[in-house]
Amino acid sequence: MPSFVHLHVHSEYSLLDGLARLGPLAARAKALGMDALAVTDHGVMYAAVEFTKAARHNDIRPIIGCEVYVAPRSRTQRDPRLDTSPYHLVLLARNEEGYHNLIELCTAAQLEGFYYRPRVDAELLEAHAGGLVALSACLSGEVPRLLSQKKRAEAEARARWHQELYGREHYFLELQVHEGLPELPALNAELADMARRLGIPLVATNDTHYIDREDAAAQELLLCIQTNTTLSDPKRMRMAGNDYHLRSPEEMVALFAEYPGAIENTLRIAELCRFKIETHGYHLPIFEVPEGETAESYLRRLCNEGLHRRYGEPTPALQARLDHELAVIHQMGFDTYFLIVWDLVHFAKSHGILVGPGRGSAAGSLVSYCLAITELEPLAHGLIFERFLNPGRVTMPDIDLDFPDDRREELITYATQKYGQEKVAQIVTFGTMAARAAIRDAGRALGMPLGDVDRVAKLVPGGVKVTIASALEESAELRQVYESEDYLRELIDKARALEGLARHASTHAAGVVIADQPLTAYVPLALAPRGEGQVTQYSMEALESIGLLKIDFLGLSTLTVIDRCLKHIKATQGIQITPAEIPLDDPATFALLSSAEVTGVFQVESSGMRKTLREMQPTVFEDIVVLNSLYRPGPMQYIANYIARKYGREEVTYHHPAMEPILKDTYGIIVYQEQIIRMVTDLAGYSAAEADLMRRAVGKKKAKDLAEQRAKFVAGAVERGIPQDAANAIMSDIEFFANYGFNKAHSAAYSVITCQTAYLKAHYPVEYMAALLSVERGNVEKVAALIADCRRLGIPVLPPDVNHSGLDFTIEPVGQAVGRPVGRALQPAEPVGQASSPAKPVGQPVGQAVGRAFQPAEPTPEQASVVDAAGWKARPTGMAIRFGMAAIKNVGEGPVEIILQARGDRPFAGAGDFCQRVDLRQVNKRVLECLVKCGVFDCLAPRGQLLAALDHMVATSQEAHAAREAGQLSLFGGLGGGQQPAMSFLTLPEVPPVPRKDQLAWEKELLGLYVSQNPLNLLPLNLEHVTRTDQVDETIKGRRIQIMGLVASVRTIYTKKGDPMAFVQVEDLAGAVEVVVFPRTYEETRDLWAEDRLVVVKGKADVREGRASVICDAAREYDPVIDGQAGEPAPQWGGQARTAAPQARQARTLAPRSGDGEEPPIPPPGFEPGPARRNVRRLPSCLSVTFQRSGDDERDARRLGEVYRLLTATPGDVPFCFYVPSVRGRVQLEFPNAMTCYSETLRDELLARFGGDLLAVEWAS
Repeated sequence: MPSFVHLHVHSEYSLLDGLARLGPLAARAKALGMDALAVTDHGVMYAAVEFTKAARHNDIRPIIGCEVYVAPRSRTQRDPRLDTSPYHLVLLARNEEGYHNLIELCTAAQLEGFYYRPRVDAELLEAHAGGLVALSACLSGEVPRLLSQKKRAEAEARARWHQELYGREHYFLELQVHEGLPELPALNAELADMARRLGIPLVATNDTHYIDREDAAAQELLLCIQTNTTLSDPKRMRMAGNDYHLRSPEEMVALFAEYPGAIENTLRIAELCRFKIETHGYHLPIFEVPEGETAESYLRRLCNEGLHRRYGEPTPALQARLDHELAVIHQMGFDTYFLIVWDLVHFAKSHGILVGPGRGSAAGSLVSYCLAITELEPLAHGLIFERFLNPGRVTMPDIDLDFPDDRREELITYATQKYGQEKVAQIVTFGTMAARAAIRDAGRALGMPLGDVDRVAKLVPGGVKVTIASALEESAELRQVYESEDYLRELIDKARALEGLARHASTHAAGVVIADQPLTAYVPLALAPRGEGQVTQYSMEALESIGLLKIDFLGLSTLTVIDRCLKHIKATQGIQITPAEIPLDDPATFALLSSAEVTGVFQVESSGMRKTLREMQPTVFEDIVVLNSLYRPGPMQYIANYIARKYGREEVTYHHPAMEPILKDTYGIIVYQEQIIRMVTDLAGYSAAEADLMRRAVGKKKAKDLAEQRAKFVAGAVERGIPQDAANAIMSDIEFFANYGFNKAHSAAYSVITCQTAYLKAHYPVEYMAALLSVERGNVEKVAALIADCRRLGIPVLPPDVNHSGLDFTIEPVGQAVGRPVGRALQPAEPVGQASSPAKPVGQPVGQAVGRAFQPAEPTPEQASVVDAAGWKARPTGMAIRFGMAAIKNVGEGPVEIILQARGDRPFAGAGDFCQRVDLRQVNKRVLECLVKCGVFDCLAPRGQLLAALDHMVATSQEAHAAREAGQLSLFGGLGGGQQPAMSFLTLPEVPPVPRKDQLAWEKELLGLYVSQNPLNLLPLNLEHVTRTDQVDETIKGRRIQIMGLVASVRTIYTKKGDPMAFVQVEDLAGAVEVVVFPRTYEETRDLWAEDRLVVVKGKADVREGRASVICDAAREYDPVIDGQAGEPAPQWGGQARTAAPQARQARTLAPRSGDGEEPPIPPPGFEPGPARRNVRRLPSCLSVTFQRSGDDERDARRLGEVYRLLTATPGDVPFCFYVPSVRGRVQLEFPNAMTCYSETLRDELLARFGGDLLAVEWAS
């Protein structure tokens, strides 16, 4: 017989206050001989359903409870002096009435009484007292606190109040003993005395927060994380003693030997609390159908209408499939479910909201297709209904719906209005301490140096399933740290104790629950953590287990991109396209996918996916479905077999010819779960429902089930004429692939989006990239990467401009675009104070709008180079993308909307005009400063002047708008209300120009990239001998490569021998990669590694634990004259210099913004040499110009450009070449596409103008 039951227990769902995980907690209670256990988390019921399952699994009875917070006055009062210290009260559910009252109390505490904590009050307790047992709680309980304050009469009165409220048999005074609380024995004596006098029974509890005594140290760490303090802080919150664990019955009996009745009463209370959470069917909301219809008949009518709409006159087979599905749906009681989902999708589509083509196994349903819930035809793709809904396993259907993430809320609002706010809620989810997060949290609580903590955390491989234990096995570097550095071992061990704990509650990204009654009939509710309405206190899995309808309203940003892209296409080209009209067999789509230029293409952006696309060269939709199915741990190894078989390099074999129709599309490889189901049905005679159950059973790898299924399958196959050996071989394949087989319906549905996004990028790259940039505008790093992709595609991206930018990224015809494209050189802008006129980006061809699309001009060399073997290439479109102002860091939508509203269709004429028209009282100074720093107002005035005048600008605007509100418009010329600018009272101070280095730093910080001059734009594009950082992956591991980039960060460490080495982050326009510089190389190159320096690195590509790097062999500083050329360079890595004749090429830098008074960067606009040539072209007559270097590379390149322009200003038929000395020897630059005119005076003119820079000017024959 058990002798004690714990009734006051906090689990990990007392967030950051409890360490006890529910499964181990229940198991420990069972091991201690208890047959019941309560969980009483602080103010919430998060754990109720999960705890019930854990208790049943361990064969103990769960007691559902909560330690509620009781407001001293009213739950609606929030005086910081009086209402911040609520009392505690432990409540336990005796029966179903008590459980529902507990739900009501916990819900009201969250939705009505929340003030630092969820609080109830006396009014709520009186309204919901039935069916509950109440315990007076710990020292923070009302009665114990009053006794501690020597308010005995008041304490006695409150005890009587509780006794009368809950009944003499259901209110108990709680006794506790903890070593660190010496006041408890005296308090217990007072409570016992009160109990005798008032006839209130006693109960013994332990304020349990963790399972074992050894967990006390981890609990202290957890409290430090909760309160953002460290263990060394003497004032931190702590639990006195280490006895807040799940004490054994023997310990509790010994502790309370003086009060034996208090121990016995734990058993008595446990007997009173017999309630268990049970499942009572499904609680689907009522769906109103037309008069005279039932849910079954209405669903059938809608499906038959959809069948004719989709197929015309249906075949008998189609009708039979539909009838079969409808029969199963009705048999399982889910007619209403499908109508609810259909109604949501119908609402979305009728309101112009895109809906994804499908998700999960629902795409295998013909009913879903006929209802337009999904858009993928299931029969043509071999999709099986029973994989979605199987009468052999009665579970709620799970149809997840994808919507654009910026319109998801409209669907939630519609559902709430249709079914009632009290019946609809979003769903809670819990963020847990994953491996890296646990290390960082533990490090902060331990007070360790953040650099050391960060170093350890970064050694943990990425991935959602990675644990510290697995990281120690996989990462040799982490294991070395663990074994060699004691204080870091302590950090890792402490983190392991916390790993996986629930850390915070948040709102599930997609889940919405809809019920037939107010939700509090089934589940407690809470305020959404970020204030977005109400959420359930039970997780998604818990809600499903108690029969509630859960629908995932997924906000998919890719659908937002598609939606915006289609709108751009309509605006720029006049073409109306719907996603359903995008073909899945478009050659350009597969050419783009084969090129692996898939930045922004759904699901295939990773380096591994790019590698596979290049190898696979997909040509049909099925290739993409297979790729999305196999690209996972486990089956990934079969991608190589698929590719080899696709191209005939590996023979396709089958154990039996009957397998060919099933596996033909995947070249004999089992890829999909649907294939396993078909093999079992076609070869062994299973029904589809039986086959799906068999697939699931085999996947669990239980020996008994495997033996039974093998015998049944082989018998059925042999009966149908398949040899026993072949049947056994097929069954072995099924057993092996059951774990790896993927749901084809889901893969096929998502592959549709892959192809749709690839199609849009291939055919409408400007529109697609503009949409993608707008959707990603809040991610500065992502925006920078996407703009780099635009550059590779030859799409100009223009910088933010107050007179031309919108909220988001917009599209402008190049002929009307004003400003400098980001990453390309432009002619200087208009003088300050003059209205900008349309300007064409230098070197950018302009297309002509013809009919459906822009007729492209000839591709630039950059664009021509973005091409793959299948023939896809980026082509110029005559359009540019303008940087959106809301994408600027620290700005946000509100201020931009105010500026745009004031601008209207009339550009700002100057800074004064801007101040008078824009109410800067609504655009704070910080926002204004950020806009100035990143160049938004460069068309109005130089940045230095505007920054010096910020306060004056704000004051001028405030005065102007205050006068306007006072009706004194005449003082300001109508405040710009007419077509002419208002009179300006703003005078800008004369200040020195902002140093270019500062401008660049601001731009990098606020935009994620440089716009006035990008050092990375000095680097040439698409050189065959230079590897981009995003190309360093498994495909080139071990290969000697060369990279060029900017030093972003340098981390120097010392080896065990004390030798310095470095880890250097090198960026280029494609991304970044880590360069590992070992001691010997570091000693030779130590002075090279400085932040913001352009470098050329030669080394070996490496990939370890999923992280790419370059092992540096040699490095040097980038040479803008020599390295900025296309063709094979001849760098001097040591030894003798070699010469080469690379092509001169335009460096992609930006001229300085007008008004800043700085010299232009190098080389100047107009420097456009032709293609590379390795050998000097022999001509009858040639002009050779030999330059002398001054040591100022920027000046030298500028002078070189000036000579080039002088020569091409008088075109003729004489070629010319330049010789430039370098450390490698003399380098020849040749221009076969540029000619000059022979003149006897030309040599003298060159020497006269550039004599100090030229060593020789010679005519040669």
